[in-house]
Amino acid sequence: MTTDKARGFTLIEVMIALVVAVILVAVALPSYQDYVTRSKLSEAVDSVTPMQLEVGQACLSKYLAGATNASLGLRAASDYATPTAVQSISAAGISATEAKITVTLKAFGGVPAGSTLVYAGTCSAGGVSWQLDASSTLPAKYRPRV
Repeated sequence: MTTDKARGFTLIEVMIALVVAVILVAVALPSYQDYVTRSKLSEAVDSVTPMQLEVGQACLSKYLAGATNASLGLRAASDYATPTAVQSISAAGISATEAKITVTLKAFGGVPAGSTLVYAGTCSAGGVSWQLDASSTLPAKYRPRV
């Protein structure tokens, strides 16, 4: 006489597997969201490089004071908008030896609309050294290292 045993998973086994899957998703999702946010921010940081070069040229040519996007030969601030991250980028010469580049961001991930990344440049004989300015409003956990 042969006995057929039921094959498959019991309800308890399915419930345990489901709980494990939910815990894994709960742990992984915030990390993934931060990863996506940081990748969009890298787009904004990369967009600043051409402006930094132009400000460096203005510094070496001694016409940095009062400089704007237009006087530096750059496009209008809103022309630097990207589909996902950047709303605008503007450059301003504060003095003959100081400049600021302001990146205004769109809302995405944990970044509120209108957040700014402000790069402060100091002109010297060797060029311009850049630092992230304290007036940046981007949440601290997303700020790039300069």
